[in-house]
Amino acid sequence: MKIADDQWLAERVPYRRVLLALFLRPYIAFLSVREQRRWGKALLVLLLLASLGGVVRMLFKLPDTVALVGDISGKVASVLGDLWLDDGRLRWSADVELPLVITADGWRVDILAPGAEPPALALRAGREERGLILRSERIDMWVREGKSVQIVPLLPPEKLSALGERLGAGEGKRLAPGELVEYARTMTFLMSPFIALFYALVLIKPVFICVLIFVVTSLLFHPEWRSSPGGLLAVGLNCCIPPLTTGIVYSFLDLPGWDFQSIFMLIFLIYLIFVFWDTRSYLRETDKPEKNDF
Repeated sequence: MKIADDQWLAERVPYRRVLLALFLRPYIAFLSVREQRRWGKALLVLLLLASLGGVVRMLFKLPDTVALVGDISGKVASVLGDLWLDDGRLRWSADVELPLVITADGWRVDILAPGAEPPALALRAGREERGLILRSERIDMWVREGKSVQIVPLLPPEKLSALGERLGAGEGKRLAPGELVEYARTMTFLMSPFIALFYALVLIKPVFICVLIFVVTSLLFHPEWRSSPGGLLAVGLNCCIPPLTTGIVYSFLDLPGWDFQSIFMLIFLIYLIFVFWDTRSYLRETDKPEKNDF
């Protein structure tokens, strides 16, 4: 067994064999990628996994997303009435007092006055973990991660008018409540590539966090790694491939109270324990005397 492992390490094996070894004999795989500094293919595999996972999750969630958008836009339209674009700004027929909050299916929609700042405290402390911010000049989406709130531009001012006119909601063309629902559903389909990109970024974010922590701690506490930063990066990136693959599969279970980052971190910790066990197993094998030794 040891002779076969030594031969495997000595040659530049195909990367597909390295990928298989990451799941079965990770210590052997890490020795190989460290010596050969194969971090480029590992990065490519991680990006491909995140992209594929983002696309599959978008397709898996798209019917529910379209239904959710229809429900939210219907509630917004029932409050605001007809909507239209006038000089690049969103207008509505109902006379409502701003700010206004609408909740639907775990989403929070804040309708604010032009130029008003989002209610950061309410977004951080509320029951909803995601939502929309509507102002006459722009539409933003927000997502709460822990105690912080990330705001993503959905339709900035320069795109609001152009997109509306292309779909028939330009200046002077009003959308009745029923038409708004169809308009929102159509826009959701058009934005499906961006939804897939959003999911892909959610998947790849904890990977880069773990790689950064791994590299920094290794450089601080293991000076021998400083002579081979490429090898260190290769080990860190390859170490994230099995947890990312497994985490993507488990993320489709939609476990209550578990976001993808929590799932990934738990699987990553379990994988490190497996790596530690495999390392000790390999070292015990190398310490055993050969039968022909005297």
